[in-house]
Amino acid sequence: MDAIVCLVDASHILQHLAEKPTNGSVNAAVRQVAFADRIVLNKLDLVNTTYKQKVIGEIRSINRFAPIIEANSSVVDLKSILNISAFSIEKAFEIEPELMDDEELNAPYVEHKEGHNDTHQHNHSHHNHHHHSNDRKGSHLSGVSSYGFQFEGLVSMERLNHFMTTFLNLRSEDLFRSKGVLDLAGIQDSKFVFQGVHEQIQLGPAARQWEEGEKKINKFVFIGRKLPPRKYLYDMLQACLVVNEGNSPFPTYNPDDEEKYLHDPKHTHDHAHHGHATT
Repeated sequence: MDAIVCLVDASHILQHLAEKPTNGSVNAAVRQVAFADRIVLNKLDLVNTTYKQKVIGEIRSINRFAPIIEANSSVVDLKSILNISAFSIEKAFEIEPELMDDEELNAPYVEHKEGHNDTHQHNHSHHNHHHHSNDRKGSHLSGVSSYGFQFEGLVSMERLNHFMTTFLNLRSEDLFRSKGVLDLAGIQDSKFVFQGVHEQIQLGPAARQWEEGEKKINKFVFIGRKLPPRKYLYDMLQACLVVNEGNSPFPTYNPDDEEKYLHDPKHTHDHAHHGHATT
């Protein structure tokens, strides 16, 4: 498979995203947008600018990372959708610059609130504490959302594998796509990438290794339904750093802990972490 390309009818997509399957699952339109590596937004000649922005906002609330290609009558540059090797492990983060240089991803994690597309940045430090929402809502039509994280520090493969295994054992059906760039401990100057669909995850060395003087920043992307609170996932990923091995047990996904982040006031503040988060 080269890539998943989703063709979207701009004039009707909102009503399809809002459809509620009787069995409680995610409807087909939402799943297609969530899984897509490229999204062709078609029939734009049939909608006005205001409606177009509403459509783009809803698509972005489900999948913030797939490039949107605007089109009329399905006419697109084939180079933008063919031979892009989106499923190649070596190219899992080929769009890394445009993906991660966006200002809302320059924060370690970003909260998205239901029905809004604004960006909120949060800094993690020893001296400043910022209030943030712990809601788990993404698209207000579908309940599907996408998270991005980035921070520095050597990652323990053993600890990350333990967390992902416990998480996927219980939530693989809800995690549609995942990908990441890793600075793994014990593998000097090697950059690794991973990507997954549900519980199937590939891990391997990146085609382009760390360059001299380049900051070694770990990057993670998760797209799914009813994902845990963003702060919870961030803390679990931080616990996978080597520097935190002596400070915490192996990070283990536990739905009860997830609920605490929604209801416990102490989790409504950003607290200092060992390791260094990029800002």
